[in-house]
Amino acid sequence: HLLTFAEFGQLQPYMESVQKGRAGTQYTGVYCLLPGLTPGKNYFIAVRAVNQAGMSDWTCYVGDSPKTQAMSPMKMDPLVGVRDARALDSVTFRWTLPYSNGSPINRIEIRYFAKQIGVKETLPTYADLRNGQTCTMLLDESVGTMPTECSLYSFDPANIVFASARAYNDKGAAREWSDLPGPGEGSLEDPLTWDSATLPCPPGQPEPPKLTESMMWSESGKTYGSFEFDTKAVGQTFLRYLLVQFELFDSQGNTMAEFERKLSDDDVDTLFDGRSLTEELPHVLEPGHYIALRMRTNTAAGWSEWSWNCELVRTPADRPFNPAPLASEFTSVHWVELKWFAPHANGAEIQSYDVLYKLAAKGDDAWKHVDAAHLAENTHDYGHDGRRTHPRNAAAMVYRVEELQEGCDYTFKIRAQNSVGWSGWSEESVFRTKAVKPSRVDSRTFEITACESRRIAFSWTSPPNNGDEIIRFEVVGSCNVRAAKWARLTQLMLSTTVDLNRLDGFPLPCELELGESIGMQDLAAFKCEESFFSSVAAPKCSFDVMELLPGQDYIFCVRAVNNMGRSDFSDFLGPITTLSEKPAPVAPVRLVEADEGSCRFAFQFPYNMGSDISEAEATLVWTAGPLAAHEMDPETGEALPHLMGQTFALDVNAAIISLWVDHPHPTSVRVHDVTAALTRTYVCQGAAAHFNRPDWVPTRATPTGVERQASVGNLVAGTCYRIRWRCANEHGWTDWSVPTEIMTEAMRPDTPEDLFIPSL
Repeated sequence: HLLTFAEFGQLQPYMESVQKGRAGTQYTGVYCLLPGLTPGKNYFIAVRAVNQAGMSDWTCYVGDSPKTQAMSPMKMDPLVGVRDARALDSVTFRWTLPYSNGSPINRIEIRYFAKQIGVKETLPTYADLRNGQTCTMLLDESVGTMPTECSLYSFDPANIVFASARAYNDKGAAREWSDLPGPGEGSLEDPLTWDSATLPCPPGQPEPPKLTESMMWSESGKTYGSFEFDTKAVGQTFLRYLLVQFELFDSQGNTMAEFERKLSDDDVDTLFDGRSLTEELPHVLEPGHYIALRMRTNTAAGWSEWSWNCELVRTPADRPFNPAPLASEFTSVHWVELKWFAPHANGAEIQSYDVLYKLAAKGDDAWKHVDAAHLAENTHDYGHDGRRTHPRNAAAMVYRVEELQEGCDYTFKIRAQNSVGWSGWSEESVFRTKAVKPSRVDSRTFEITACESRRIAFSWTSPPNNGDEIIRFEVVGSCNVRAAKWARLTQLMLSTTVDLNRLDGFPLPCELELGESIGMQDLAAFKCEESFFSSVAAPKCSFDVMELLPGQDYIFCVRAVNNMGRSDFSDFLGPITTLSEKPAPVAPVRLVEADEGSCRFAFQFPYNMGSDISEAEATLVWTAGPLAAHEMDPETGEALPHLMGQTFALDVNAAIISLWVDHPHPTSVRVHDVTAALTRTYVCQGAAAHFNRPDWVPTRATPTGVERQASVGNLVAGTCYRIRWRCANEHGWTDWSVPTEIMTEAMRPDTPEDLFIPSL
């Protein structure tokens, strides 16, 4: 063992005492200090000498093994909190006994300090322990051992308890206190969860929020405002507040709203300082109602009880809501009776009304006030004059504005007043002193200005307007006579009822704009269940409709509209039949059967576009297949011309074949959506007996669902052909159809010619 200078400095005084005989012994020789030994332990010591020749044998100590002197105990490990033993007012610590350093441990001294886990608090330190309390644990004589566990009491909830301990023996106390405990199984960031923390308890019941009428105001029929609250509670709260929840009630105790506030760090600081916070009321309040509030607080330990409700507070009144637009059920030549309902008063009784009126054609500088005194004196409840009162009119009021001009439009609006002030003006309402709807358009004035295959145009003469300018004409028409007549009939019947459109100025149906149309998509169809509607801005008295079906029948009727209503529809114009064109494009033929030398196929006539189909033809073209030597051109190797193709006429009067099972009583099958063009098509194609197949959807290529058959012969076996066809009327031929591929059946070869042997 090599000595350090420090060890030699400790050894030298003792060696000098031994040499001088003043150390209780006298010995001349080599001395050695053995450092780093454990107190209170026996050791065996051996020595040997070493020179350049080698090492001697070991020499052992003579007598009992030497023993180091005892010392005070070693430093203890940090105390450990017992997590399962935590309570609201106590914690329990465990420890491991340190090494006794040669003298039995006879006492454990514990020093502890508790601190609230609050918003602004920091963790305890050794400095706090100096002011802490002390607990001493002595030898348990019943078992003869020192205790290793201790429970500490009389703490507040949500306190963190830091403790340090040291052991005692006969030599005295350990030189150092144990280190402070850590979080144990808890989270380092949340001291509330540490093993050495007492359990928290929910916060106490808070005081009610503070709400007064002066803290609120009303505007536009809504009440806004705020209230104050703090967290003063019954009992102590030791944890950081996280949330505050509020509940808003009406005077009947019904819940109007629930809302909460998440508290920021600044909010929590304010509350712990004993100050109040301000919170906005939810935007669900109306003027003139009684409300109350209550609250509860939340910490990590849970929710407090609800506070008591604050005293009922009435929300401030506001100006009345804007009245609804004025209505009128009666007008005369020189007066208009106005009808209205009192608007919502917003917490203060309505005291008076104000009515403005002017000629609708004049500007804003022409408004006049109805005399206030006359209005107040002559405003009556609806039904005061004995008229029948429907329950919906029970709360209505009426007043007559007199001395008006006859046959004129007047604009009216109204407002209401309460103790807070005047409401806004209602929306404007327009009423006319006695005028009537226009006269009926005279059908004798109709003039057809154009009739083409896909276009019809006609005009008429404007009827008398009966005191009010005509603003538009409405045209109804259809290619289905039944649909058009039904539309006209329903409008005539509706004209005998109360016209609710008088309240909003007779708008166009389906939100159409002036000049727009609806229902035009069916005018070029074979089946049509509806009529079309279109509007024409006055003073124009003509109508032009495009994209019609050639050879179709169309009928029209017209009515005039002014601000007082719609006239009756005119008598019908028509039916007008559009001009004809060449037939519609044809559908491909359908192969029925093919053998080795011929084939049979079916074809359907298209819509004739208003003119009978007079002729039809088909063309057959060879595309591929085996040929005999005599069937090929010896020079080109191609099929001979008569085999390459042929064009032949089709019989337009050939017998028809229905694609569906005939109805048991075909002549009685009539549906309401069939147009004249489709009916004529069945007749022209000789298919009247198959008229109106219920599930057939007619198209221009296949309008009737019936077909005719034709055959072609002189074909080559096992050969592919393409066949197509077309038809014509007085206006010309259609385009060729899409070709249909056919293939004749194969058969065995012909018998070869006689053999010829040149050598014989």
